[in-house]
Amino acid sequence: MKGLSFFSLLLICGSLFAQNVSLDQALQTSSQTVVTQLPQGSKVAVLSFTSSSQNFSDYVIDEIATLISAGNRIQVIERQYMDVIRRELNIQMSGDVSDDEVRRAGRQLGAQFVVTGSLVDTGTVYRFRLAAINVETAVREGASSLNININDPQVVFLLTGERIAQTDNTPSNSAVNSVYEGFRFEIVGNRTVAITGYTGNAAFLDIPSSIAGLPVTVIGNFVFSGNRRLTSVTIPSSVTSIGVQAFSECSNLTSVTIPSSVTSIGDTAFWGCRSLTSVTIPSSVTSIGERAFAGCSRLTSVTIPSSVTSISNGTFSECSSLTSVTIPSSVTSIRERAFWGCRSLTSVTIPSSVTAIGNSAFSGCSSLTSVTIPSSITSIGNYAFGGCSSLTSVTIPSSVTSIGNLAFSGCSNLTSVTLSRRTQVASDAFPRSARRTYSD
Repeated sequence: MKGLSFFSLLLICGSLFAQNVSLDQALQTSSQTVVTQLPQGSKVAVLSFTSSSQNFSDYVIDEIATLISAGNRIQVIERQYMDVIRRELNIQMSGDVSDDEVRRAGRQLGAQFVVTGSLVDTGTVYRFRLAAINVETAVREGASSLNININDPQVVFLLTGERIAQTDNTPSNSAVNSVYEGFRFEIVGNRTVAITGYTGNAAFLDIPSSIAGLPVTVIGNFVFSGNRRLTSVTIPSSVTSIGVQAFSECSNLTSVTIPSSVTSIGDTAFWGCRSLTSVTIPSSVTSIGERAFAGCSRLTSVTIPSSVTSISNGTFSECSSLTSVTIPSSVTSIRERAFWGCRSLTSVTIPSSVTAIGNSAFSGCSSLTSVTIPSSITSIGNYAFGGCSSLTSVTIPSSVTSIGNLAFSGCSNLTSVTLSRRTQVASDAFPRSARRTYSD
C-alpha cells in the first residue's frame, strides 16, 4: 500500500502543483492522499493546521476530518477528545506544532497517525500542505503540497471575512474563466477550449463539442468532481483529454460515453463513481491514470484497449463487482494495486507481453480461482496475490527470478505451487499449507 500511495502522490499532486486549484479541490486531493497512503482501519487524529486565521484552521480541520472518514476506511478521533489533549499540551489548532508534540499528542489519543498542515502565503499563491505523521516512527507516511490562487474567494473570506464579487462573462475569443450554459471554460491559444468547471444541475448531460466557435478538447481537473446530480454524460468527439478527478465521486453516474478521440484519462478521473456499471475505453486511449476507475464498486466488466501499455497503480482497485477483465497483449506491466480488492474477479489471464506483476496487484481478489502467469514474467511483487483465498493452485514459470514478501499470503486454500528451484522466493511468500513442486 505504501508504494502505491507514494507514487500516486507524486503523480497526482505533481500534476497539480504547477497549476492553481481551489480550496475545495486542495482539501479533496489532500484527503484522498491520506486515505490512499494509510492502511485500512488506521486510527487518525487531525490535530492542527497552521494559518493566519483561527476560522480558516477550524474549517480545514473539520473538512479534512470529514473527508478522510467518509469512506469508512480510516477511523478519525472525535474533535472533543482532541480538544482535551490540545489544552493539556497547550497546542493551538492554528499554530505551529513540532513533530515531538504531534507524536506525544497522538500517543495520548491512541492514534496511529496524526494529520497536520499549513497554509503559507508565498506572495503569488497560497501553498497548501498536509501530512500524515506516523506516531511511532515519526515518518511522514502521506504528504501533499498544492497551490491555491491568491484571490481564491473562499480562502480570502475565511482568512479576512471579506467577500470577493464574482461575475460571469459572456463567451468571446479572449474569454478566460467565462461561462457558457453552465460550463466554465478557458480559451487556449485562441484555438481550443478547455472546460474548467460546471455550475449547472443537469442529470443527463451532453458536453458541447464547441464553445465560442472553437472545439472543446479538454475536460479539466475536478470539473464534475463530487457532482451527485449527474446520472449520464456524453463526451463529444472533439475531446482528447479527461483531467485529474474530472468525474471523481459522481456517485450517481451510471453511464458515460468516452469517444474515440480521447487519448488520455487522468489520475482518479472516475474514482468513486460507485453507480457506474460498465465503461468502454476506446482504442485511441494510450494512457489511463492512477486509480482512474478505483472504487467504481458496481463496475462488472472492463475491456482495456490494445493501445494501452501499462496498467497504472490502483487503476481498477476496489472495483468490488468486477467479474472479468481483458488485458491486451500490448500491456507490459501491471503495477502496484492495479486490481487490489476486486473481490468478485474469478479468473485472470496475464498476456505474455507482461514482464512484471507489481506489489499488491491482485491482493484481496478473494474470488480468484485461477491465474495464468506467462513465461514472460520475471518478478512477482510483495503481496501480489495476498488474500486470494479461493486460489487452490498456481504454476510459476522458470522465467520468474524473484517472488516478493507475502506474495501469496492469506491464500488459505492454496495447496499446490509449481516453481523453479532457481527462483528466489521470500521466506513468507507462500502459506504453510502450500506444497511446493519443482519443475527442474
